Amino acid sequence: MIKNLIRIIQIIYLFIKYDLDKMLVDSSLVHNKTYFYLLPWNWFRVKPATDGPKKIRMMLEDLGPIFVKLGQVISTRKDLLSEDIAKELSKLQDHVKPFPSEISKNIIQNQLGKNIEQIFESFNPHPIASASIAQVHEAKLKDGKDVIVKVVRPNVKQEIKKDIKLMKKIAKYLTSLSDEFKRMHLVEVVNDYELLVYDETDLIKESSNAKKN
Repeated sequence: MIKNLIRIIQIIYLFIKYDLDKMLVDSSLVHNKTYFYLLPWNWFRVKPATDGPKKIRMMLEDLGPIFVKLGQVISTRKDLLSEDIAKELSKLQDHVKPFPSEISKNIIQNQLGKNIEQIFESFNPHPIASASIAQVHEAKLKDGKDVIVKVVRPNVKQEIKKDIKLMKKIAKYLTSLSDEFKRMHLVEVVNDYELLVYDETDLIKESSNAKKN
């Protein structure tokens, strides 16, 4: 509960920091603007810089990998976004710090029920890629075959669950503001994203799909 409250406060803070609340009010997407100007901290704010798309990207980056991945997904939705916002969000990258190699090894050993030395001839503890959902290691099997090992981040499902819940609340709130937001079907977008991001944590399903292709 406390963690959720802290996360909500962080989202509100970043919305104000990057002037996204004012950008919304100044746009045609919000009809009832009176409440905004009644808030004391808005009395002395200047009009935000014109580079709104960049601020949206920066806010998503500050919110972390789950929101970054959402930005990557919706950047392809030309039906939802203007061209300048879509272009800016397409710059989002998963610059996520790798988790320690010992944790990665423990996850592999727990999942496969064997020690790393029993599974691989060699295993590179330094990941060759690290993203929001998982990181990838190089390894060599006992038969000499080179493989890559994808390891899902610890506790990532809990983080996804927490952020998706907040995304749905944000989507419902924005939808309530105007008919323009309703036409964007934001709740459905978040629901689709939820299925996509949980699929990425299912490595068995991902492996099966890769074999089919």
